[in-house]
Amino acid sequence: MRTEDLRVRKVTDGDLLIAQVFNFSQPGPVIFPTPDSAEMQCGFGWVDSERLVPPHVHNRIPRQTHNTSEFIYVIDGSMDVVFLNPEGAVVDRAHVGSRQGFLQFVGGHKITIAAGTNYLELKQGPYFSHKKDKTILSSDPSL
Repeated sequence: MRTEDLRVRKVTDGDLLIAQVFNFSQPGPVIFPTPDSAEMQCGFGWVDSERLVPPHVHNRIPRQTHNTSEFIYVIDGSMDVVFLNPEGAVVDRAHVGSRQGFLQFVGGHKITIAAGTNYLELKQGPYFSHKKDKTILSSDPSL
């Protein structure tokens, strides 16, 4: 089994990439497993010897996004995630523990966060409001 297989699990609905679940505690080289076309990118890896990232600035390039991508990293604790496709159907589930995370490209999710969990969440901006950003589907606990 390849190292990348141990560090990245794809969540798909047919050919549609819904999310990727990452295990950051698994050693391996630096990778960018997200597709080049994704509206949010994630790279990670272990560096065995000093590595220089040359001084640089990021160019201003107009980009257009159509989805709200969301990255969640569990610093300590855990959460259970139910991944949903863009129509709201369940496509997969994952238990995400300490030093793990996921990047949701499209669709949505239901997340149950364990008490005492410390996590980081990132989304693209600008933020237009909770009402415009999401559609609440159900409070059904079976989701």
